[in-house]
Amino acid sequence: MMKGGFTIMQEKLIEDTCVQIKTCLGRISNFATNELYTIRDYHLLKLELQHLDLLLDLLESKITIESYLTEHNLLFSNEDEDLYGSPSEFSHPLLFLEKAEIDVDTISIDEEVRCFISILQICRENIKKHIVSENYDKIYDEYYYNHNVPWLIQTKCKYAIKAFLLNECANCKKYCSKEMVASYEDAWKAASSQFLSNIDFYGAV
Repeated sequence: MMKGGFTIMQEKLIEDTCVQIKTCLGRISNFATNELYTIRDYHLLKLELQHLDLLLDLLESKITIESYLTEHNLLFSNEDEDLYGSPSEFSHPLLFLEKAEIDVDTISIDEEVRCFISILQICRENIKKHIVSENYDKIYDEYYYNHNVPWLIQTKCKYAIKAFLLNECANCKKYCSKEMVASYEDAWKAASSQFLSNIDFYGAV
């Protein structure tokens, strides 16, 4: 990719989108576990899960920036800002996107970090299963062990990636259910084969 405005624009798009994904995951956890938000049959939880779908589609270039902004506005147009906090927190379409769509249609992600998008997709599908089975307390674990993954996509920081794979994933395996661990195992191994050196030991995960 050429140096210059386009590269800077894409880096900013990825950064802002990943920040929003992390925020979205935090809201999902909060709306699932905080009794203040369990009204209306976990409405806000399901709303943010739809938003996570949009953000992941945006990050994978399955939808355009224009489509994301349109769908986001439709999704949140009738919601009460007081439930989210300040208006700036509620109206979180990436303001940068509104400027970016003039120059860029979609986001371009490096292939090497797509493995972490796969991990986020598993997280999303697990959350959906927890909602169907009404195991809302399990959603916190999905958030806790994946909240740093968007940052790995954004920064591609090798030290942080190694810490995630060798420490956080190992803790997930140690403390979480066998079903949850099994759902991530192949994705963790794929990421490990790409980022860990021969001297690293994946067996702890």
